[in-house]
Amino acid sequence: MVATILSDLPGLDELNCPSILSDTLSFVLPQLPITKLYLALDTYSPPDPLPVLEAVASTLRSLTLQNLGFGDEESTVSPFDPRTRNAPICMTALEDLAVVSCVIPLTSKLFRLPVLKTLYCEGEGVTLGDGVPSSLKTLVVVDANTVDNFELRMVDNLCIRWREKERHSIDIKLAGTVERVVSTLVVPSKIIHIEVLLPWSGITFRGKLIKLDRLERYILDLHRSGILERLSITVENNLSPVQRHPHGIPDEQTSQSSLGLLDVRIGHPSVLYPRCTEFEV
Repeated sequence: MVATILSDLPGLDELNCPSILSDTLSFVLPQLPITKLYLALDTYSPPDPLPVLEAVASTLRSLTLQNLGFGDEESTVSPFDPRTRNAPICMTALEDLAVVSCVIPLTSKLFRLPVLKTLYCEGEGVTLGDGVPSSLKTLVVVDANTVDNFELRMVDNLCIRWREKERHSIDIKLAGTVERVVSTLVVPSKIIHIEVLLPWSGITFRGKLIKLDRLERYILDLHRSGILERLSITVENNLSPVQRHPHGIPDEQTSQSSLGLLDVRIGHPSVLYPRCTEFEV
């Protein structure tokens, strides 16, 4: 029934399908002009999503993988094990990939992503290997633990999403997170733009932004050494208009920056990855 419904939508461009069976999708997707796919497998779906990705490998431009399952409880072989596959999946059109709460190795033995430009990673299960190409321009990570399985790589833009809502020692913790991500992940040559996404509840106190002196000192050191061009601090404001401060939030950070490289934004989408609002943290 689902295959029949989808087949009757010849102009369908975007599909959100967390509970559609993989074999149904594998059959019907090649018949549709889908360029944006959200795929989340649950307990009612087959464990192997790779046939679905193979079905759209040549046309898909944006892909979100969330809460993927891996085999049944008795199986010891993961469908993501490259040793069980004859050839990697070459996704020749994919430019935007978001991986949320998945265990998946992005290696060339499993995936080829020759034109990938943006990668969003949330959770500690992603292994970022040689499957991610040099075309990658923007990398988005949630907290420092996300990068534990990442290899060093060169990116133009780095976005760090901070989920901690506890105000205690936030300057020290946040600066440490940014330092760890940069030193662990990015080849120290040149970063055009770093953006830090912060929750409203964790960055404000009595209607004012908490000062981030240690973070700013670290960023200024990067800038003076020629590694970084620009920093943005974006405060994600998901509160209702009634809950927000009636006079807005005074900009406590910009006045501290002697080099003009700092941009503080309140209640706006991410500069580097506006899709962040799709993923709650």
